[in-house]
Amino acid sequence: MSLTHLASIAALLAGFSLTALAGGRASTLEDGDAAYANKDYATALRLLRSVADHGNAEADLRLSGMYLSGTGVPADAAQSRFWKEKAAENGDAATQLDVADMYLFGVEGAAKDVARGMIWLRKAVNRGFPAAELQLAAQYRLGEGVPKDLEQALFWERKAAEGGNIVAQMVMGERFAAGFGVAKDLGQAIAWYKKAAVPPSFYRYRAVTRIAGLEKERARWGR
Repeated sequence: MSLTHLASIAALLAGFSLTALAGGRASTLEDGDAAYANKDYATALRLLRSVADHGNAEADLRLSGMYLSGTGVPADAAQSRFWKEKAAENGDAATQLDVADMYLFGVEGAAKDVARGMIWLRKAVNRGFPAAELQLAAQYRLGEGVPKDLEQALFWERKAAEGGNIVAQMVMGERFAAGFGVAKDLGQAIAWYKKAAVPPSFYRYRAVTRIAGLEKERARWGR
């Protein structure tokens, strides 16, 4: 029997194991979600594991959540972290930032490990994720995991703000309003707050209030 033939049989058997779980068709994330919604946690766990084994990051995250909350399985922080890291390896930058935060701040049962957190943070930053860029700015500002560098902090805050991160836009507005690390410029401050005020968010009222106050200040001083 040729190696090619053996490989074909192995692939067929691997596909069959997944299909058999869902009554003759490949199980999907929706199957797992349906079982979970019906509180059939044993089936949900089995289906989600099957989907996760085929590289589905969303299934990884579902499993992480089950182990973190102890829903249908004994609560197990280590298993929760395992599945979340697997999702980060298969998934998007938001999950990578979530894993970074676990280690940077020592949450979700993880021991604080700044070096490990920085590895994951850099992965998210390298994918152009503005929230990760803002966190990197904080690391430079505090000098934690990287040498303290206020210029780099400003660089990454601005980049995150330009990428649409509302918190970063608020930070830039405050920087220009107060002249913190930049030349005081009420026009620039107002412009950043206006960006932050566009999408509905927790910060919108604060941004609108700051715009009104800065407009009065600019009118008073002619800046």
